[in-house]
Amino acid sequence: MAIDQAMSRRLVLGTGAGALIAPTAFAQAAGPVVETAAGKVRGYEAGGVKVFKAIPYGDTTAGANRFMPPKPPKSWTGVRDCLVYGPATAQGSGATPGRAVGPYPSLYRGAPEAQSEDCLILNVWTPATDQAKRPVMFWIHGGGFSTGSGSSPWYDGTNVARKQDVVVVTINHRLNVFGYCHLGGLDPRFADSSNVGTLDCIAALRWVRDNIERFGGDPRRVMVHGQSGGGRKTTMVLSTTPAQGSTSARWCRAARRSASTASRAATPRRGGC
Repeated sequence: MAIDQAMSRRLVLGTGAGALIAPTAFAQAAGPVVETAAGKVRGYEAGGVKVFKAIPYGDTTAGANRFMPPKPPKSWTGVRDCLVYGPATAQGSGATPGRAVGPYPSLYRGAPEAQSEDCLILNVWTPATDQAKRPVMFWIHGGGFSTGSGSSPWYDGTNVARKQDVVVVTINHRLNVFGYCHLGGLDPRFADSSNVGTLDCIAALRWVRDNIERFGGDPRRVMVHGQSGGGRKTTMVLSTTPAQGSTSARWCRAARRSASTASRAATPRRGGC
């Protein structure tokens, strides 16, 4: 009798655990799958849009790649789950968290995120993974050139994607000494070290150019915009020579700054943005 009762309890507990696990597994299996140049990614549906988080647009920046221009992401086989945010770039976090605003943490000093040098990732929100060729809003986060990430709750693209029928992209890239420290005087190999954070942003734009159509976006209608430090980065990205070679006027149509120091739209140049 005791054995039967124990087996019954195990059966009930096991069935309950299965009931909890099954929906998650089903949701992952049923989530939208898109094939990128590096491999297939699986997202999920929420708030009326399809969401893909932490898609690699570059290789790790650790080890021999530290202080060097970004390299393309390594390809993978099978389907990569892109269901949760990935790590922010390495950044100090000794400060006391800032004041929360309603349900959101402080914009610059909220709850600490995971940090890693394997941080060249981006997030996509899209109404549908079809061939509608929607405008693309490419967002560069604030935080000066030292902190922040595109994974802040403030930058969630769900409402904008759904209400405006656009594709929203946010990115993580190298910051502080990892992205803007000049070491070329010590070793010529690091001649670009003072600008690799900007080169990361350009690599993300190239990923958009090559892949966003598969997410329902139009690679010929991309607006680069940002807030605070992201506004300044917007101007840097669109005035940098590598960007002019890859983000040509054929597909990068507009940019906006939201930094306090300037509010004019960046003017497209002939042969580039």
